[in-house]
Amino acid sequence: MKYFKVIIIGLLTTLFSCNKIKKIKNNLDTVDLYKKSNIDRFYWEDSGYDYEVLPVLKPFKLINLQGNSEWILNSSEMPDEINDISPVASINLYNNKIYGFQDNQYQLNSNEVRIPARWFIIDTQAKKISYFEKETEFKAALKRHNLPEKFLNPDEVYEEFKQDPVLEWFPQNIKKQLNEVKSSLKNK
Repeated sequence: MKYFKVIIIGLLTTLFSCNKIKKIKNNLDTVDLYKKSNIDRFYWEDSGYDYEVLPVLKPFKLINLQGNSEWILNSSEMPDEINDISPVASINLYNNKIYGFQDNQYQLNSNEVRIPARWFIIDTQAKKISYFEKETEFKAALKRHNLPEKFLNPDEVYEEFKQDPVLEWFPQNIKKQLNEVKSSLKNK
């Protein structure tokens, strides 16, 4: 009976290892296809060694560090902006403007500092970030810029992105290239 259990455990381990190897091989094949298709890595890369990535609008992306539940928007890509926006609780992109809500933030140095929640609009063409302490001011700015009051949860969008790398705000030529790679993956 002892040997039977050992054999069963050995077989199960082998089967699970094979599935894991197949999954790794499929991921490598997918990456290879993206590279061969000359699609900008910005639009299809979803993770690194210790982080997850959600592309927004080049060069802006949301980053989630391993072991952290908060999304960071790399707003330091803007001139004169030192810090990134974190934690991003909701976000959207429309007409080259990235906007959303930054939840309360705590910085732990020698003293704990609380940064209050605020809303933001990044005009990527004008290279300007506007912050709003009051939701009413933010909503008025959304109306001025003709931005929809639709907000997306970064966790949910990331899960969708892992399943289908074609996000609605990507440029049309990138969407076309990504869809072509998806089609060739289905035909494999």
